[in-house]
Amino acid sequence: MIIEKEELEQFVDPKVRKPIYAHQKFVLNYDDGNQLKIHVPTSGGKTLSAVLFALKEKFELQNKLVRTIITYPTNLLSQNQFEESIVKGLVEWIGAKEKIRGVLHPVTRKIEPGWSTFFGSYSGGAPTIVFELPTNLGKSNLYLSILNGEILFNMFNEENRLELGDKKGNYLKNILTTLDNRDHILITSPDLLGYVAQQCYGFPNTWYKSRWKDELSLLFWEHKIVVDEYHFYDPYTYINIEKTLERLNIEKILLLSATKNERYFENAKNLLTDELENEFGKDRVGMYTASYPIEVNLIEDEMYINGTPNLGTIYFFNSVVTAHETANTLRGSGIELTEWTGIQKTHADKLHKLIIATSAAEVGLDLELYEMYTQFWGFDWEIPSLIQRIGRIGRFKSEKPFRAFIYIKDTQEPNVIKSIFDNNKTITKDKFTDALYEKYGMPSFVPENYVSYHLWDEEKKKELKMMWQIINDKISFYFRPPQSQAIFNWNGHKFLYNKFTIENQYYIELIKKVTDIPFWKSFGLSEYEILQKRSKEERLWKRSYDGSLNPYPRSKNWFVYKPELQNII
Repeated sequence: MIIEKEELEQFVDPKVRKPIYAHQKFVLNYDDGNQLKIHVPTSGGKTLSAVLFALKEKFELQNKLVRTIITYPTNLLSQNQFEESIVKGLVEWIGAKEKIRGVLHPVTRKIEPGWSTFFGSYSGGAPTIVFELPTNLGKSNLYLSILNGEILFNMFNEENRLELGDKKGNYLKNILTTLDNRDHILITSPDLLGYVAQQCYGFPNTWYKSRWKDELSLLFWEHKIVVDEYHFYDPYTYINIEKTLERLNIEKILLLSATKNERYFENAKNLLTDELENEFGKDRVGMYTASYPIEVNLIEDEMYINGTPNLGTIYFFNSVVTAHETANTLRGSGIELTEWTGIQKTHADKLHKLIIATSAAEVGLDLELYEMYTQFWGFDWEIPSLIQRIGRIGRFKSEKPFRAFIYIKDTQEPNVIKSIFDNNKTITKDKFTDALYEKYGMPSFVPENYVSYHLWDEEKKKELKMMWQIINDKISFYFRPPQSQAIFNWNGHKFLYNKFTIENQYYIELIKKVTDIPFWKSFGLSEYEILQKRSKEERLWKRSYDGSLNPYPRSKNWFVYKPELQNII
């Protein structure tokens, strides 16, 4: 099967220096509602849309303060998009000039030298570039700062080492306060917003004083928010993001993705690119190929790794454990590779032709890749990932072909996906996506079925505990990003959602029951011990737990988190 090339029309606009796409021209010139969805192909200029969204009012009124937060679902994506798209957009399209590059220090509140690129050395603060905006934007200074998970972790560690006691949390407050009265774009993840807004992300009471929560929350008010790759989040986490934005009183929200998700942000207006291209016809100046033709192949076999590819090649695994172990085995054989998994991420300045990855690398990355290999197990929740993974290739003009390989040996009902390929020799990416959903179904989504829906309201939380027969003073909730979902702490025992990955890869054995509380008993909660690894033929391809109130009926999806299991989760 060949997936056809995707093209976008380009238009001139007097506000910017280079041609832009219809959706970018709309964002720059129109204000249509508080929530806006843009769906364009991979390499379709979503990040430049975010920059224009941030600066729109500045074009109309020079003294208008730029206050925008761009959130990315992964650290890897925020790192890739920072230099490749955001900085490039500010310089080439807006005409901004870089003045200072360094680290915004949380104590001195000044830009200090010591950081040249995203992957350069930094410690203690927020990597920041200060740009001088052009004359038509008032020549003011625009701060572009990064506070993703990795940087926050480093900053908090530094604070814990140097500023103990009541000052915990002060570093973050100082960074945000410094930016607050300046034109700024902040690059981060939704977790930073949740750090101050969500009840769903738990932190020990000693982490920072409760008064910081209110003060920090105020520093996010009246911001614009861009949620990039909004489709990426599981339903559980999406609810937390939506409630976070509501609690922070965020009104202007731009939602970006190459993959549509009608279930999320239902009240947002969908921007229809075809209609806009017709509307802006008088300003049309050319066409841009966002994605070149891709040859897609189905393989009924185990995914074989070619350790010495001639061209840039990426292998996607559904299991973090398998991906990491595969990477270690290859490295042990003397093969150089780049690993992007939840366990290890090789810095981009060490990029090799061979990349071993998980979903951490499936969104937004713009790299010189020619071939993509992935597993597909045949579940509806895999479809967005499959489309995104295919979208990692075909992003530039080349005499060499772009080829994707989908491995389906362990897929449930493999004839289902085969039927799509049997009926189509050439197909658009949108039609391919529609065909997949037609065959596998659209995942259902009822917010009330998810734990996080209940934890934003004290009354709902009480109802939830009553339903689960939980004694209030014996349980506390801790929440984490997708796939971990949540931890419940009961008398020192930490129960974690989703033993799917471990159960799939290893034999596990029941050790003992740990409590008779009806809630745990109804889920069959027990403590497990990991035995030897399963062979590929014996693996249990089961649906991952998705955060809903009732566990998936075909398998147990809970286990006790034991310290000795940390390295394999």
